[in-house]
Amino acid sequence: MLNPKFNHITALTDIISCLVFSSAWLFMFHSSFNKNFLSETFQISPVWIFFYVVAGIGFLINTFQMDRHKDCHITKIGPILGMTGNGTFLLSPSFAFPAILILLVAIVFTLIKEPLKKQLNLNEDK
Repeated sequence: MLNPKFNHITALTDIISCLVFSSAWLFMFHSSFNKNFLSETFQISPVWIFFYVVAGIGFLINTFQMDRHKDCHITKIGPILGMTGNGTFLLSPSFAFPAILILLVAIVFTLIKEPLKKQLNLNEDK
């Protein structure tokens, strides 16, 4: 059976990702108006590495959660949306706002543990 604590951990990591991604917008605006932004030597800041690590961890946790949902016959909508939200941020940080919106919907669906429709039909026949 699915451990409800892991559902809560997945939802918590999605909430943390939302907060981190919202701060990414502030960092983007700051770096765009920074006078060193247009320099010829572009180096990735450790802050951006932190943003990518948070998105990657969220992607991996949602991937693991999707596998767990498949084994327990629970809908996989929440983990799929979580993977999509973290994946859009991994694709480009300029997609932070859509990633936040997708992750907010993923949090709701992750916390709702609805059984699959096939499983519902089998239980109703008994």
